[in-house]
Amino acid sequence: MQQKDKGTDTTTLSIPVIFNRPEKTDLQFMPEGGKLVAGIPIKVGFKAIGENGKGISVSGTIVDSRQQTIASFKPMHNGMGFVELTPVANEKYYAKVLLRNGDAKNYPLPKVESTGTALQIVSKSADSLQLTICATPDLVNTSASQSFYLIGQARGMICYAEALKLNTAIIKKTLAKKIFPTGIARFTLLNGNSMPLNERIIYINHNDDLQITISPDRKSYSIRDSIGISLQVKDKNGKPVEGTFSMAVTDNSQTRKNKGEGNLVNSLLFTSDLKGDVEEPGYYFEGTGKDLELDNLLLTQGWVGYSWKDVFALKSVPKYQPEKEFSINGKAFNIFNKPIKQTSVTLLRKFPTLVIDTVTDDNGRFKFTGNSYLPADSAFFFISVKNKRGKSFNVDVQVDEFAVPVFAQAARPVPWYVNTDTLILNNSHTRQAGLQTEAKYKGEGTTLKEVVIKAKKMIKGSQNPNPELDNEIYDEKELNEARTMSLFEVLGTKLPIIKINRGFYVINRHYQVQLIIDGKRGSSEIFMDYLTAKDIKGIEIVYAMTMMGYDIAVVYVTTYSGDSIYLKHTPGVYVYKPIPFNTPPQFYRPRYTDKNRGIAIGGDMRSTIHWEPNIITGKDGKATVSFFSADNPVDYTIEVEGTDLQGNLGTIQYKLKNLPESAP
Repeated sequence: MQQKDKGTDTTTLSIPVIFNRPEKTDLQFMPEGGKLVAGIPIKVGFKAIGENGKGISVSGTIVDSRQQTIASFKPMHNGMGFVELTPVANEKYYAKVLLRNGDAKNYPLPKVESTGTALQIVSKSADSLQLTICATPDLVNTSASQSFYLIGQARGMICYAEALKLNTAIIKKTLAKKIFPTGIARFTLLNGNSMPLNERIIYINHNDDLQITISPDRKSYSIRDSIGISLQVKDKNGKPVEGTFSMAVTDNSQTRKNKGEGNLVNSLLFTSDLKGDVEEPGYYFEGTGKDLELDNLLLTQGWVGYSWKDVFALKSVPKYQPEKEFSINGKAFNIFNKPIKQTSVTLLRKFPTLVIDTVTDDNGRFKFTGNSYLPADSAFFFISVKNKRGKSFNVDVQVDEFAVPVFAQAARPVPWYVNTDTLILNNSHTRQAGLQTEAKYKGEGTTLKEVVIKAKKMIKGSQNPNPELDNEIYDEKELNEARTMSLFEVLGTKLPIIKINRGFYVINRHYQVQLIIDGKRGSSEIFMDYLTAKDIKGIEIVYAMTMMGYDIAVVYVTTYSGDSIYLKHTPGVYVYKPIPFNTPPQFYRPRYTDKNRGIAIGGDMRSTIHWEPNIITGKDGKATVSFFSADNPVDYTIEVEGTDLQGNLGTIQYKLKNLPESAP
């Protein structure tokens, strides 16, 4: 799509279009417990998805190899449902489906196993489960003395385990639901070699979520009015609880919760144990009568569990190691690179002032811990090591540098303007008005149109006499990422730099390097390997300067000391500059007063009225929050969710009504 206004250049906007062609419909069948076994009646879950990855409604029949109809099927919700059948040995089954465009398509069912077991689970009553284990006759006759294991677990804990023998073709078990917590319960049948045969998951709901009550301080509010909200949180027994909660307040005319959208509770206890994207997770817990739809979801997207082979492996290690607190770790060693044990190590920071001592262990290792050591913006630490005589002679220190993780590039999301609706479009139009209003009542003037400024990097303290001629500039941010790399290595990552036999460094095989350090000429051969990135504040490179018949690339290096050409390494002292961390920014919230309440009325069109990420209830289970309404006189949605000190979860949505249209 192209748009051209008078006096402007042509603007091209590419909008991807997502197709959902019927012939691209995918239909999968997943037997309860994992397999189709000959002679054992079984429930088979199915799910149909369209080309866009969403559930789609299809119906049809199940036929055998002779095209005889065995059963019919149709979905109940989001393309999911189930069909019951009793497979026959050496038979092949297909699903015949008539698509929306009138085409007929066949989908194969899984292969029928001639021997095996099946695990079936139903919710027998409000407080019990019925488990049925079925086996083919050959297994009953040959493994009557062999032990099998039935394991039930939830939230990563084993809640039930039993050894049993397949003495009959059908074994039934009744289990009390109370031995499992609320959430997904996974049952696995294993053979005597601890290899899984069948798996089945089911959702158990004890209705024990935290009870959250929201009470506004008044019945109605005007625009730009102060709104006070009181929270009361109780457990399932009605007792007040202490906990941590978050609150989001949104404008219903600009944002809305999609039907069946998830929340903290079903995210932690439900969808986290399922595979793929769960559409409308909240749908299964809205009201009652959703048991069959919920079971269909568990039959399909909960069909595959994890590998028990890895669980029983003796050398199994966690895939992700626990996060560590901030610490400064290192090693003290002597001239022979041997560790120095039980020697003093001092950590010094100039601002804010900090001096801490510790002692190395038998391996020469030391460690300073505590987040208070690291300011939010930047930090320099001096680490000094002394020998047992209190001298720095014949000792040195090395600090473990933090390696910056490299993350794979995430898939590009679909642009907001694709398959959107008027609600989202209207919301985008109000953002600029809201920014202008914020600037006006804060006295910052009028927000201008976006202007792109391409500024040249500047190195503070540089001795470069002609910075306007710089062809390459590496600032402090880039050098911090290089950490302990030498000057030569830093340039090598940015430029095709090589070293020739006569001791000269050459860039692009054409420009001979001349090194200027803090305004003084230095030997390239010495300082290229001597200086490291943590010593350097900035690097500037100027090409095409002719000197004595050669093309010269002048490399201006600015160090933190300002005189690094004469800097000598101090034995036993290490300058450590860790990567700083930043505290999260506060959510913007206006504070209307008598002076600014009447400024630019109609411009405060915030879609998110308030966000409070850390609300702590006291021993009485109560907390209060306040915020200001915007200029749009509509209803608000307040959503609160969180957990108490025992890990119990709770969530609530509250509609704040009666916001009449009136000016302050």
